[in-house]
Amino acid sequence: MDNLRVAWMLKDIGDLLKLKGANYFHIKSYYDVSKEIKNLDQNIRELVDSDRLQEIKGIGEGLAITIDEILESGTATKYEELKSEIPIGLLEILNLPGLGPKKVKLFYDELAIDSLAKLKKEAENRKLRELSGIGAKTEFKILEAIKKAEKRNGKVNLDLATTLAQELLDIFSRFNEVNKIEVVGSLRRKSELISDIDLLIATDNPQSISQIIKELSLINKVITESNEKLILMSKFGVAIDVTFISEYEFFTTLTAATGNQKHFDILSQIAVDKGYKLQASGLYSMSTGEKQEFSSEKEVYEILDLPYIIPEIRTGDKEIELALSDELPEKLEVRDIKGDLHLHTHWSDGGNTIEEMVTACKELGYEYLAVCDHSKSLGVAGGLQIDELKKQIDEIDKINEVLNDFRVLKGCEVDILNDGQLDYDSKLLSELDIVVASIHSGFNNSKEEMTNRILRAMEHKEVNILGHPTGRLLGKRGPYAVDIEKVIEKAVETETILEINASPQRLDLSSEHLRLAKEAGAKIVINTDAHNTQQLDNIKFGVYNARKGWIEPKEVINTYSLTELLQLIR
Repeated sequence: MDNLRVAWMLKDIGDLLKLKGANYFHIKSYYDVSKEIKNLDQNIRELVDSDRLQEIKGIGEGLAITIDEILESGTATKYEELKSEIPIGLLEILNLPGLGPKKVKLFYDELAIDSLAKLKKEAENRKLRELSGIGAKTEFKILEAIKKAEKRNGKVNLDLATTLAQELLDIFSRFNEVNKIEVVGSLRRKSELISDIDLLIATDNPQSISQIIKELSLINKVITESNEKLILMSKFGVAIDVTFISEYEFFTTLTAATGNQKHFDILSQIAVDKGYKLQASGLYSMSTGEKQEFSSEKEVYEILDLPYIIPEIRTGDKEIELALSDELPEKLEVRDIKGDLHLHTHWSDGGNTIEEMVTACKELGYEYLAVCDHSKSLGVAGGLQIDELKKQIDEIDKINEVLNDFRVLKGCEVDILNDGQLDYDSKLLSELDIVVASIHSGFNNSKEEMTNRILRAMEHKEVNILGHPTGRLLGKRGPYAVDIEKVIEKAVETETILEINASPQRLDLSSEHLRLAKEAGAKIVINTDAHNTQQLDNIKFGVYNARKGWIEPKEVINTYSLTELLQLIR
């Protein structure tokens, strides 16, 4: 959490400098170092303690002092100075899509807008359109963006919630007072966005545990406190909800607290049919009142004559019906994945060389990877010109010559242009092993235009994979308008593989769309879209999403061996 804390504050300093109109390179230095620290493999405090902080690219003496201040006091002189000059509420406004620092500063200078609430009020009163360069259409878009931001207020992505929860589990598993501990609620079900982290702790001494939690540096304030419940707000804007129980009721409470409610209600009805009463506190015989003892959550399901149902699919939909008929989907595991077919390198906007990505993938036990850097139209992401892609192809051939038991596949993430054409011609694409076709522009096209654009690209004989099919960025941008059922139908017809983009910011396709894809018989691939070696670990989030969509190992093409994969894509 030290790394995240420092990285976020450095990014905030960069944002405040941007609002102040500081030098571009000065601003960029904060952003660049923020990214470096966020992706560190070790705790930044260890580098500070060993006087090795300046080994990180971009950190000079001044930034080193700032980082040391953040670690020691939770803030920095530079940050506090900027906050005294620039209202911190402007950062919330700056995070709205389509608003840059010039417009944010204009709102502040002309209308004294320094918060989302004030911006919303002035937009509703049609005051923004009176400003230079701001028309009615822009004002309406701003108002819509604010409404979307309000809906997701207080929610964080699955990766941050997972990191924070793991930190808490690591801390409390060391204490003798903690008999059992588990994450429950939406985080255990692997929801896309998390509003709070729910922890279930079996202990005989809740007061002692409460005191430890409250003294943690990542806690901002205590919201509610009792012998059974502790609700706190973390410094990362996500609430931590801790429930204390006795050890003998742990596993039934675990089942109830994981949810969802509909799933537990159906379990409770099955229990009644079998002569039991199922509550969070335990399972009781309706005839004798005797309480059943459990040593695992699996046993709770077994006594109801059910196989264990993984948390990701506890939706109260058809999972119990399938469990009763022994037709639950086979559980996909991270270890089933044999390669990553969409990742980026330093050739475009990635942070590592091809060789470094190979080494990291081999450490994960993979058999292959596909280098899929951006195509030429995406200049902002360093898209490769035709001669650059040909040079990359040559480099990959040379790398493969010296590799044993591993293969680098030649690929690209080619842009789908507005008319559905691809960013490279067929002749060049035919030289590649993997072609991922994606949309990175024209998000405001109509549903019909966007659907036809994607369908046309999928008809291209060189396209293997449709990348992040709906273009959503969780908590930032909704999916573009597209008829996903038509896209899935076309995927089956053209044998185009649909991607689960495992980036926690995307998780695209969604679990709902994956259910449709499964029913239609479409093939799926889980890719990280990694831009550095650390992001390869995001594969687990894609696996969670696949499970939620009832996707099985046989339906995911990168569970295939290299030989099987090459036969499929060719």
